[in-house]
Formats: sequence, C-alpha cells, structure tokens
Amino acid sequence: MKKKELLNNIGFVLIVVALIVILVCQKNTKIVIFAASFGLLIYGLMTVSKNNVTGLLTCVLAVSLAISGSLYFFNNFTLLKAFTFMMSSTVFFMMVLAIIFAIKRRKMLCSKYNIITEAEVMDLIVNPNTEARFYQPYYRYEVDGNYYYVSYPEFINKHVPNIGDKTKIRVDENDKESIYFEESIKKRVFDISRIIFFLIVSLIIMIGQFL
Repeated sequence: MKKKELLNNIGFVLIVVALIVILVCQKNTKIVIFAASFGLLIYGLMTVSKNNVTGLLTCVLAVSLAISGSLYFFNNFTLLKAFTFMMSSTVFFMMVLAIIFAIKRRKMLCSKYNIITEAEVMDLIVNPNTEARFYQPYYRYEVDGNYYYVSYPEFINKHVPNIGDKTKIRVDENDKESIYFEESIKKRVFDISRIIFFLIVSLIIMIGQFL
C-alpha cells in the first residue's frame, strides 16, 4: 500500500473515531467540541494533500473552534464571546492565508512570465451577444523582434482602453504566445486594502473579547 493511501486510510479511521466520540459523548459539550475540532482538522489535512483550498479553510475552522472552545471552558469566556472569537479568528486566519497565497502566486507568475514588455491595443472587439456594450481589446506586442497578437481574456465594459493605448504584460520565455496581463495598480490597492481591513477588524474583535 502506498504511503499516501495509508495516510488517507488512517485519516478516515480517525474521523470515524471522532464521529463515534461525538455520538457517545453528545451530552458532554467539552468533548464534543474538541472531537469536532479534531475531526475537522484531520479532514482538512486530508483535503489539503489533494491541493484543495477547501482543506485549508477546514483546517482554519478547526483551529478556531479548538481555540474558542479552550477559551470557553478554561478561560471563563461566555458562549457569546467564544462564538464571536471563533468567527473573528476564522476571518483573521483566512486573511493571513490570502496574503500567503497572494505572495506565492505573485512569485510563481513572475518566475514563469519573466519577460516584461508593452502591448498596444490594435482593435476593440464588440461582444455581439450582449445588449450592453462589452469590448475585448486586441493587443500586439513585440518580443525579440517578432510581433505577436493576443486578445484580452474577457469582455469588459469598464476602464475600456482606447486603440493605441499600451499596457504592461508579462511573457513566458519558453512560449512567447503565453502571456499574463498585469493587474492595474488600482485593483491591487483595492485587493490589498480589503485584506488589511478585514485583518485589522478581525484582530480588534479578537482582542476585544479579552477586555
């Protein structure tokens, strides 16, 4: 039996054990909460091994539930405080994961698309299937003295460029027709601001439960 299959089987058995414990000790809230946290954590770890984001979110929920349960049983937290802490800590850990994934994705894209150049809008293709005016910019870019043409990956109706406008793109060194459109600074700032906002608010709420 392969190591991965063995680990999955062990994980499945542990989850079943956690469910049995929950059923047998359903009148004992403390055991139920920690058994549920354990089961969720094992399931999350099993799913993470399959490169599934759901697994990470499940792990986050399991950790938040375990911490909140500990605060409820051992730190005299009220049920409302423990629940509030669990929700805010889940959001906090999710935002931390979002930052980690964003940095990892950025490094991966920069490594793969390592040629930076400018693409010029040659045409604006109108989407014939919508009543509103949606456009798909058609670009031309130059790499090593050769011209390549590419369409924007989707139709847009906001911030539509004009013919002749230029934008920065990244090109795959090994496949000059494979490109990545850099996100606008406005979108980057918006995404970062949104993550920081939820990160700070959730942290403040978490700290507030101890006051």
